[in-house]
Amino acid sequence: METQSLEGKVVLVTGSTRGIGKAIADAYQAEGARVFRNGRMDNQFPSHLVKGNTVYFDVRDREAVIGGISTIYNINERLDILVNNAGINEDSKVGKMENVQWDDVLATNLTGAFNCTRIALPYLRQNKGQIIYVSSIMANDPKQGVANYAASKAGVEAFARVVSLEEAGNGISVLVVSPGFAETDMIARLSAEVRQRIQSQIPNGQFIQPERIAQEVVQFSKVRGSLPPYVKKDLPY
Repeated sequence: METQSLEGKVVLVTGSTRGIGKAIADAYQAEGARVFRNGRMDNQFPSHLVKGNTVYFDVRDREAVIGGISTIYNINERLDILVNNAGINEDSKVGKMENVQWDDVLATNLTGAFNCTRIALPYLRQNKGQIIYVSSIMANDPKQGVANYAASKAGVEAFARVVSLEEAGNGISVLVVSPGFAETDMIARLSAEVRQRIQSQIPNGQFIQPERIAQEVVQFSKVRGSLPPYVKKDLPY
């Protein structure tokens, strides 16, 4: 399968100061891409402050997204790859779920992906760019207590499919990567009992490593010319 160099490609990875997003950003950087990382800052800082190659903005804030993404474009005069990775979880059973738990998770995971995609599209079209969406096994195989998270990720997958249909004619390629339980801060916050219960449901008994997910994402970018405009990659373990 023919591969292309990522040297000099401009990449934005949302939610990339830690976890899966950091691993993805690191992997692109190792391939020679110019990577812009993203995270949220405290309210005392400007909403899209740039420090080095990190752009601080909240994906839920449309004006901040406009400022952050346009700043990246103005610095580089291009944007080649957008990785919609920013996500949170606030688990609770539906009967006990607070409004803020539902609203925050949907706003970050789903509306955040919409905000970034919509603002980035005019820039991505210029160089037939790529959009990657980090979903979750929970989108199609949800468990108790994750209604908000599962709904947000199922929404991301449907949204990504529509983006692919609408933008294939503009040369934009879309990947949805759907990992299982990854060894991240989300898992680290769980009790030992819950971790063990989750591991018992995984065929190899191991949480997937963020670097494995990153490898799949970067490989897509390198071989996208040999793939259809829409690709979904499941990584259950």
